[in-house]
Amino acid sequence: LEQRNLITSNPNKQYAGSDFVGRGKGDHDQNKILFRPSDISVGPDGAIYICDWYDPRVGGHGDSDRSCSGTIYRIAPKGFKSKAPDFNLETIDGAITALTSPAINTRYLGFRALKKHGEKSIPALTQLLEHSNKRIAARAIWLLPHLGEKAKAECVKLLKSDQPHVRLTAYRALRRINPIGSQGTAILPYARQLAHDPDPGIRRDVALSLRDLPASQTKDIFAILAPQVDHSDKNAVEAIGLGAANQENEIWLAIKEAMNPGEPHQWSDQFAKLTWRLWPTVAVAELKARALHPSLSPEARKFAVESLAFINDKTSVKAMLELADDERTKADASYWLLRNGLGEWKAYNIAGELKTRGIYDPSKIKPVAVTVPAPNGKPSYSVEDVMALEGDINRGKTAITRCIMCHQVGEPILAGPSYGPALKGWGTGQPSEVIARAIVEPSHDIAHGYGGRVVKLKAGGEIHGLITSEPDPTIIKSTGGQTQMIPRGLINGRPGNLNRSLMLSADQLGLTAQDVADIVAYMKQWQ
Repeated sequence: LEQRNLITSNPNKQYAGSDFVGRGKGDHDQNKILFRPSDISVGPDGAIYICDWYDPRVGGHGDSDRSCSGTIYRIAPKGFKSKAPDFNLETIDGAITALTSPAINTRYLGFRALKKHGEKSIPALTQLLEHSNKRIAARAIWLLPHLGEKAKAECVKLLKSDQPHVRLTAYRALRRINPIGSQGTAILPYARQLAHDPDPGIRRDVALSLRDLPASQTKDIFAILAPQVDHSDKNAVEAIGLGAANQENEIWLAIKEAMNPGEPHQWSDQFAKLTWRLWPTVAVAELKARALHPSLSPEARKFAVESLAFINDKTSVKAMLELADDERTKADASYWLLRNGLGEWKAYNIAGELKTRGIYDPSKIKPVAVTVPAPNGKPSYSVEDVMALEGDINRGKTAITRCIMCHQVGEPILAGPSYGPALKGWGTGQPSEVIARAIVEPSHDIAHGYGGRVVKLKAGGEIHGLITSEPDPTIIKSTGGQTQMIPRGLINGRPGNLNRSLMLSADQLGLTAQDVADIVAYMKQWQ
């Protein structure tokens, strides 16, 4: 989303005395520092009201305002005349008027009054369902289940609406009158009905609504939902996981029976992803068998090992230790044993096993310094220079292979470490200028989770990279995917921030402005 100022007394953004420059020092021009919006509301007249607090500084309770003064601003169309509609809550028409108000407090008065009127409100609410503003129409849906069985039946009918947002709102309204607890299972007939809904958003909501209800009564619904999950949609997968919380084993077994995935090495990507998210201890043996099967691709094998790593159980620890003895899975299993050994799996005391297997013996570690050189001065060309050139997709497909040291690139994917952010598909959703700047000036905007860290060694030198685990040992991955485990005793102080990108700039990679333009053209179409 793009940010912009809705209202400001400082259109030139000449900030002073605020969080932008620190604790009220410097310029105290009122227009720059004294507008402090603190709340916003919509009035019953439809206008937006914003209140502010005139204070020479901001932050905590260290205010400097001696008058406790402020202003209320109204935002409305030119020529606007404020007038709140009159209504009589004792009548149904008056309560409907209040319910349609843009002011949340006013429409709550209408909601409460119509609830008091009971079944007499049904005809008016049925008419409101046809309102041209779907948000106002939705207020009738939320109210219906509160008016008795007859009105509730009207809400149930809406579960068959041809409009997804109506079906979803009706389901949520029915859930509201059946909270989790002794009456929570009353929602199950509606959940079963919507488990077949063609809209994935509704199916996600159904999965989430089953959370904390007995698995014995919900597993058949999960068995309907799971085969419909788009496993590339992380929200759809997560909804199944959240809905099955603390009852994963029973629900996973029901899903497995419904999907009939075959032998572990035959699992579909969809079933493998659901297993990864559900963390079922009953799947440990099958995940181990899957990880070791010779027919599996390296990516699928790696994912099976990762799936085991998320299961906090002694059986998964034992399986991971056995995977560390096999050359096909040793690297990934060793990584997770180290990462979890001092975290989630600390209670299983596996330090001795790691030493015996030669995975981690602090006495034998000899860290190697790895640094990323800083760019030498300003870029030799600008983003504007790149944007003035016409890129060639075919040349870009070749030029981008220079990024293979840190990224997986190309189509099909060329071998490369999983070190920098995934590039495939990223460029299609970015403006060309953003892609170009990421290459020309990589420190301008560093991707979340990829901020460089620095480990200073007592023996001299330092290591630049991404820290994946900071207890003892500190695990850091550097350029080229090189991973090192550094015992705390060999580190000088705590790891710090590099404060610049780990990525080499276009100049450092020897890319010309035309090369960058070509890469931009390729990434824009590379799905």
